[in-house]
Amino acid sequence: QQQYLNKHVEAEPPEPTLHMESNAGMSKLDSESVHLTVTSPPYDVGWEYGPDYDDSMDYTSEYLPMLLDIFEEVYRLTVSGGHLCLVVPFIIDVANDDMEVSQGTFVASDIAELLTTEGEWQLQDFVTWDKGYNEAGLRDQSRWPHPTRKSLNNFTEAIVVLKKPGMRSHTEKQEEQSRIIWKRNSKDRDLRDNIWHIKPATWEPRYTDSGNTAQFPEKHAKRCLLHYSYVGDTVLDPFCGRGTTLKMAKQLYRESVGYEIQEELERDIREYVGMD
Repeated sequence: QQQYLNKHVEAEPPEPTLHMESNAGMSKLDSESVHLTVTSPPYDVGWEYGPDYDDSMDYTSEYLPMLLDIFEEVYRLTVSGGHLCLVVPFIIDVANDDMEVSQGTFVASDIAELLTTEGEWQLQDFVTWDKGYNEAGLRDQSRWPHPTRKSLNNFTEAIVVLKKPGMRSHTEKQEEQSRIIWKRNSKDRDLRDNIWHIKPATWEPRYTDSGNTAQFPEKHAKRCLLHYSYVGDTVLDPFCGRGTTLKMAKQLYRESVGYEIQEELERDIREYVGMD
């Protein structure tokens, strides 16, 4: 299969481009140079991303405006008819002003509404990620469920798929090559569905003591790439993390560009992605 793929697609998969810097560096990229963005932005839950990023922002006045700024820049970079796939939580707890009582906020809905009203994106698809049983999704059940407290385990997240208005161009060769790769992956369970049953992934970097680093499973990126891009397209991940998007783009013969602010992760990322 791989020999057949190499013969009909390219001799070698394209090498990803990795920028170990803030995604503010995307300003150097050309407008309408990206066909698809696949990423998972910070969840605003206090995760450690290094000294230059605060993951405990005020949700309304800081966190959502930050996402709007970044994905307005992604909009500039995206070709007409290109796509943005966002892996985001359905609900997170947001503390009130006295930091004592929290309430659930529908993050996936908030981000989709923000980018389609304040931004110019169009909502195309909405996927439910069924993570199945996993330790990270379990809540403390030491107390019996109470009507005034959140008591349900959290085993789902969302993939919001947005489109830049317009029609994109592609060649017959791109379509034929993409069809070959699609057929090779067509037996993948859930590939055409809007509910994806995928176990969550974990990652402990080898070359740094950063601890467990957030990532989404390879199947997420792979399915988004198969559905919303062609062979030879350019794929972007402004929150690169482990480099999952870059790795899957390389395997599926897409060009890719990633930005990651945690510079100490570079060696781990390059080894995982399979870069020089």
